Amino acid sequence: MIGYTFVGTRDLAKAKAFYDPLLSYMNLPLCFEDAQVASWGDTNDKTVPRFIVCTHFDGQPDTVGNGTMTA
Repeated sequence: MIGYTFVGTRDLAKAKAFYDPLLSYMNLPLCFEDAQVASWGDTNDKTVPRFIVCTHFDGQPDTVGNGTMTA
């Protein structure tokens, strides 16, 4: 079972503007955000995987795997 998927971004505001309409259409509202992270999911149903966009914590350049994780 997938619990969440992370994708990295250099621009959180642009990523939110892209993903929010798409995930809202899929009935996954924005459920958490701070300066580095935005998360969409159903806070009442823990079986629904979360989708998370975050800035790179390590400050390294973008790569295929930097900032991505599925668990």
